[in-house]
Amino acid sequence: MSEQNGTAMRRDYQKGDAATVALEQKYYDAYAGFYDSLADEDYAEILKQVGRSVQAKAILEVGCGSGALGLRLKERFQAARNVGLDVSHGLLMKHPFLPVLGNGQYLPFPSESFDFVAASAALHHIHNLEQTLREMYRVLKRGGHVLFIEPNADHPYRRLVVDGGFLRKYFLQTSDESIFPQDLVAMMCGIGYSDATFHYVTFRNRHPSLLGRTQSLLSALPRPRSWGRFVHPWFIMVGGK
Repeated sequence: MSEQNGTAMRRDYQKGDAATVALEQKYYDAYAGFYDSLADEDYAEILKQVGRSVQAKAILEVGCGSGALGLRLKERFQAARNVGLDVSHGLLMKHPFLPVLGNGQYLPFPSESFDFVAASAALHHIHNLEQTLREMYRVLKRGGHVLFIEPNADHPYRRLVVDGGFLRKYFLQTSDESIFPQDLVAMMCGIGYSDATFHYVTFRNRHPSLLGRTQSLLSALPRPRSWGRFVHPWFIMVGGK
């Protein structure tokens, strides 16, 4: 069951200019292993949100990293064409499919080239989110689908530690700007995406930290459904064209 869209924009998603592309490339090259941390059950939950009826022959993953999500999408769709785009040459060296060095704000592909476009933990690092969403919409075929997995800006960790806390300076190295899912829905609808819905989630991870294990325990406690926006640190967004 997906959460409903709602609130007006509360943040300027075009501001994230604190880091140069060169610095971001260096950062992602150094932290390559960190971005393949999800467990198999996490990917199963992600694919469940996509839906069984969705089919795709050509897939684009923006901010693909080393291709962990792309591999699952390839298996799920049996796609003939799987393209991964990233700013990090080091991460692309590990990508098992067709790697493309580039930036999501300017996708080097013809319009309506892909049936399915995905981005996992990537959009909050993009300097101009609206421009990137427009580019994804442009390269998506009519009847195609999108999948986004993002940190939840309403979660206390993001509000107190990353976005407004003592680690803000560190996270600015990667132009980190957490996204409120309601804002993402509003932006997508304004561009022309259809059926944009989201689902809050807590991932288990392959090797969870003490904080991660505590988060899993908290997320499993009985609570009002409306508290999900503050309990779960991630959300999964799906939509179409």
